[in-house]
Amino acid sequence: MLRKAKNCLGFGVEAIDGFIGNLSDIYFDDQEWAVRYFVVDIDSGSETQKVLISPLSVGKADWKKRSLPVSLTKKRIAASPRAEVDLPISKQYEIALRRYYEWPVYWGQVEFLDTPSVKKMDSPPKIPSDEDAADFQDTEPQTSEERYVEEDEEEEDAPMLSMPRESDDNEVAELEFANDEQEGTFSSTLRSFNELLGYRIESTTGEAGILSDLIIDDEDWGCRYLTIGPDFPQSGHDALLSLHWLRDIDWGMSRIHITISQTDLENSPPFDSNETVSRDYEKELFDYYDKIR
Repeated sequence: MLRKAKNCLGFGVEAIDGFIGNLSDIYFDDQEWAVRYFVVDIDSGSETQKVLISPLSVGKADWKKRSLPVSLTKKRIAASPRAEVDLPISKQYEIALRRYYEWPVYWGQVEFLDTPSVKKMDSPPKIPSDEDAADFQDTEPQTSEERYVEEDEEEEDAPMLSMPRESDDNEVAELEFANDEQEGTFSSTLRSFNELLGYRIESTTGEAGILSDLIIDDEDWGCRYLTIGPDFPQSGHDALLSLHWLRDIDWGMSRIHITISQTDLENSPPFDSNETVSRDYEKELFDYYDKIR
């Protein structure tokens, strides 16, 4: 179902064995316009720390309860690589996350670097009862990374695992852990939803409002529309714009360039930001934009 990305912020994130933290941001890539990570603030006692969780570990969101279930335990999330979560994110860190959680290959990587495929969770995880919660960790299969973390926990001041152990294969190691930053070791396509909010919309005939939200599909977590508003000079209503009309984004100037005119955008079917995107509204929207092609 189509949802407003802004409404996701603040969602409680529920691990298999209980609440772990709140969703504070969404990282998407600006090439495929798909959500790549959810940024979750977890309370580690003395401070709030941020962790990244892939949609591959996320179940069906409960929009009434504002809850996002994940198929991971609190212990595993708390022990995840946390060296760097602010953008830009290095490829080395993303590989560390992928290996730790055993997620499928990250987009743009080589297939032979992949771990076995992990299916997207179809339904919320079952919350263990009081009787079986105590021995949950004993029954859950362990990865080599988890065992490695548990061995470190025997030492009181042992540092948190931040990178996976390198492969013995020199070719793989060179690809994954290249030191030359000019080799593209950072994800330049990952963007923050919070950063994108408020960007100015530049039409073919001048400024046409600001980006106020993104419309995403909570089945595959892909972006479908830009929500533009609310400062149109005349109409004053919000509008939805398909990514088809997006030309480019000037990240340095915080501007989004679109390929239609200000008038065409203002005359588009009004969108009520308090309502969901219905099929009837989408049909009206498609019919309108087909006329101005």
